[in-house]
Amino acid sequence: MRALRGVIIGLLIILGAGGTFLYFEIKAEQELQTVVNTANIEEIEKKIHDQINAVRTSQGLNALSYNVELVEIARAYSQQMAKEDFFSHYDPQGRHVADRYYAAGFTCGIRSGDYFYDGGENLSSLSVGKWISPFGSIIEYYTADELSYKVVNGWMNSPGHKENIMTDVWQSEGIGVAIADDGRMYVTENFC
Repeated sequence: MRALRGVIIGLLIILGAGGTFLYFEIKAEQELQTVVNTANIEEIEKKIHDQINAVRTSQGLNALSYNVELVEIARAYSQQMAKEDFFSHYDPQGRHVADRYYAAGFTCGIRSGDYFYDGGENLSSLSVGKWISPFGSIIEYYTADELSYKVVNGWMNSPGHKENIMTDVWQSEGIGVAIADDGRMYVTENFC
């Protein structure tokens, strides 16, 4: 958000009393601030969960229960990525999803044949809105429906993420969403 304010303040200085254009740019900043402050995080998380289940059940797989413990782990990790400005399955201290489960006191142990599953994770990151050009003034804001669709569609078009989603042994998941000050949304999906 600070970067966006800087762009708009810069426009104020460059354009002086830029009339309608100036008003539009200030209004755009206020609207993006509203999207970031009032984005219903839980609504986005629930919509992603529902879409994941729609995909799974359409392929004959079980629907995943919504696991509150996994939601807390996922949300905390998304918040960490947003706050510390990184995007990786490993945090800056080198901890991985299994470490996060352990630190939260959560155990996932699913045996299927010769395989043992101790959890899984998908990540996504995208902008809440799109700022095209100060002079083009093209601004798009995404609804919870659009954001959840973009996340799930992105995962389903990525072989590794899709494999996680379509793994038949999973019984539950948790979705955690956080939005950084700059409008970037971080999503963590944890499985068990």
